[in-house]
Amino acid sequence: MAEPFRLFQDGRDHRFSCERCGNCCRRPGVVHFSAADIRRAAEFLNMTPREFRKTYLVKEDGRWLLEGEEKGCTFFDEETTACRIQEVKPLQCRAWPFWPETHRNRATWSDAARHCPGMGKGATHGVAEIQSWFSAMDKLTGE
Repeated sequence: MAEPFRLFQDGRDHRFSCERCGNCCRRPGVVHFSAADIRRAAEFLNMTPREFRKTYLVKEDGRWLLEGEEKGCTFFDEETTACRIQEVKPLQCRAWPFWPETHRNRATWSDAARHCPGMGKGATHGVAEIQSWFSAMDKLTGE
């Protein structure tokens, strides 16, 4: 399991409050969906899990992925700057910005913060909480 880097032990920089800017959703990338994520999203969209997988996801190395296109996440509504499945968004999205790759060192955290105005603001998230996010992400991504 990844460990948060120790430069942030004081919690000062482990503050985060989503400002719903949509910057994280607009970036190209991959979102992992667990079986539970698929069930919740499918039900929310009045679909079966099978229909949801067929419509939105690809299977790669035994994992279900939503591949962000050049414009970013399929579920991001540019007009309202909101996630169309906000109430049931997948673990990976719920864990942002507490991803192992943003916590490699101060530079990776700072790079992510340049794109995310909510980082460094709001509630402080403790090391134990962040480690639980890392553990859940590790299980989801297989890392």
